[in-house]
Amino acid sequence: MNTSNNKVLIIEDDPIVALDLSLFLSEAGCDVIGIAKDNETALELMEASPAHILLCDINLQLTYTGIDIAKTLVQRFNPEVIYLTALEDISTLKAVVKSGPCGYLIKPYRSVELGVMIQLAIQRSSKSPLTKKSELLDIGGGYHYNQENGFISNGKKNY
Repeated sequence: MNTSNNKVLIIEDDPIVALDLSLFLSEAGCDVIGIAKDNETALELMEASPAHILLCDINLQLTYTGIDIAKTLVQRFNPEVIYLTALEDISTLKAVVKSGPCGYLIKPYRSVELGVMIQLAIQRSSKSPLTKKSELLDIGGGYHYNQENGFISNGKKNY
């Protein structure tokens, strides 16, 4: 596995699932920086050693979701996000799509699918800042279109 952008933070509240994911990722050549059950722990781990990839459960039995944690971490650290969850209702799917993840897997996950998602996330995270900037198209009038997330921005606000 390409190991240049392979640091992963697992956000999961089930200790058995978290351990299984950690073992799988380690065997696949990833560097697991830690396991977080909440926003505070996730922020601490990312500040200590920023991960390139978040492997994130959505339903964490908290007053907020894994999507909320991922949004916070993406704003500060810009990792790729893969959601791994048992939730597949319409409102969850809409929130997932809106957050712009690299991937979404339904539990119970299959190792082959998780491996492919990790490879895709590594590939996406290895894009240089210049390549990522080129995903912004100037559409005139001070507005830009972000090809990756579909937002139109004027530098102050996304539409």
